Amino acid sequence: METISFRAFDTTSLSSSFRRTGGADIYSLEEQRELLGVLAEQRGFDDFRKQARAAVDESGVLVVDGVDTDSEPLLVALAAIFGEVDAEGNGFPGRTISEIRHDPEEENGLFSAENERFAPHTDSCFMAEPHRYLVMGVVIHDPDRHGETTLVDGYEVLRGLTEDEERRLHQLRVQFSVNGDAESAALAAPVLANHRERTMIRYRSDMIVRDVSGGEADEESLRALRKFEDLAAEHPEISRTFLERGSVIIVDNWRMLHGRDHFPKGSPRLLKRLKVKFTGGE
Repeated sequence: METISFRAFDTTSLSSSFRRTGGADIYSLEEQRELLGVLAEQRGFDDFRKQARAAVDESGVLVVDGVDTDSEPLLVALAAIFGEVDAEGNGFPGRTISEIRHDPEEENGLFSAENERFAPHTDSCFMAEPHRYLVMGVVIHDPDRHGETTLVDGYEVLRGLTEDEERRLHQLRVQFSVNGDAESAALAAPVLANHRERTMIRYRSDMIVRDVSGGEADEESLRALRKFEDLAAEHPEISRTFLERGSVIIVDNWRMLHGRDHFPKGSPRLLKRLKVKFTGGE
C-alpha cells in the first residue's frame, strides 16, 4: 500500500478564506470546486493530485499522511480530487462528512453500534450505483493501537473462483437491505457486475437477505456466493494497517473490500468518512 505525504502543503488559507454558503451538513459541488481550487494554487499540488489518482488506479488504495483531519474543508478538498463528494448514503440523514465512532446506544447512522471485528466489505451496497471511492480521515486513533484497518483486493478474491462461479455471481441477484432483513430490502443486484468497463464488486455480508430471491436462486449459485464470502473473510492477502491521527485513506469501493479489527469498548477512536461518486473523469 502506497503512502504519500501532505506535509509540504500549507492549508491554513483553506480554512481562513473559505466561507460556507450552504447547509451545515452539505457541501455543494460549487463549494467543493472552490476548496479544490484553493489547494490547486499551491506549488506542487498538481503533481500530488496526479500521483494520488495514479496510486489508487494502480492498487485500489492510498494512504495520505500529514493531514489536518480536524479541518473538514481540507477533507472535502482531498476527496474532491477523485470526483463529486456525495452526501447520499453517508449517514442518516445523509451528509458530506460523517463522524464514525463507537456508541452502542446510538442508531442515527453516525455511530458504530459494534466494536467487534468488521469483516471486509464494500460500502453503499443498497444504492443503484455504489459510491466509487471512500475517503476516511483519522481524527483520533485508539491509544492502544486497536482497530486496525483491514483490506483485501477484491480482484484477488475473484482469482479464487472458477469461471462458472464468477459467471453465477454476475447473474445471481442478491437482496441488499440496510438491516439484512426482507422487510427493509432496498435493492436486488448481483455481487459482480460489468460496469463502466470494469468489474464492480458489491458485497456486505450483514446487508444480504439470506432468503435470496424468494427461493429462486439455485444451489450452485448460492454455493458460489458462500465461496466468495469465505475467500473475502479469510483471504491470505488480507492486509492490516494501523492508521494514526492525521492519516487519510482513499479506497476504490468498486474493487477493494475494507474492514477493521476489534477495538475495546469506550475507545475514543474517531474517523471522518466521505463518499465520492463516479463522475466519468477518469
